[in-house]
Amino acid sequence: MESLKNDTVFFLGAGFSKAAGAPLQGELLAMVLDYEGHDDGNPINEYKNRLNQFLEDAFHLNDEQKRQFNLEDFYTPIDKCINDRISFRGYSVEYIRQIRNELSRLISIVIDSELANSTEDTTYLDDFCNYIIQNSKGSRNKKKCSIITTNWDILLDRRIFQILHNNRRQDGRPSTIDHGTHVVGLGEGRAQQIIPAMTALSQRGFTVKLYKIHGSLNWLKCPSCD
Repeated sequence: MESLKNDTVFFLGAGFSKAAGAPLQGELLAMVLDYEGHDDGNPINEYKNRLNQFLEDAFHLNDEQKRQFNLEDFYTPIDKCINDRISFRGYSVEYIRQIRNELSRLISIVIDSELANSTEDTTYLDDFCNYIIQNSKGSRNKKKCSIITTNWDILLDRRIFQILHNNRRQDGRPSTIDHGTHVVGLGEGRAQQIIPAMTALSQRGFTVKLYKIHGSLNWLKCPSCD
């Protein structure tokens, strides 16, 4: 596998995940409203009913308009109201935060379902992740690489973590993804699996730099923090 000749940044958009079977952003809301598959332990019908009612009352959308509604037009005013701690068209901050969280769960479930049932060839994904990981190892003098992506999905994150985990079992070298901020795993055993980037570096490990400028579906934020 050829090493990088120059410091390199890879910029990824929706097409990268679409090739593996992930839906585009413009398709997501319609897919969420139509979804009737595995609920992954969530009361999805309750989530969908609340979302439907909220879209009708707060955005004055009919059924056809809901299916064409841009998620950015949903998240932008909602997030501003949550951050400013003000109500949105009669709905309290607590309620719009609940609707936002439930929609994010629904999107995550839909994307996972689409990827699990996809018949697309994902060889390109394995090749790319292995290439990035190999070029993230080595001395300080080695040419460096990083990834910037506009995608919310965790297709790339998961595949990188799988490869890092398998490599760590073989050589014992600590490694993780560096999202450019302090990130730790939440849940039983996850804090040991997803270690902070600085921890890996302090133990003479390495990191894979993956910057998600629009955020990520699996990130949680303390509601008391700005």
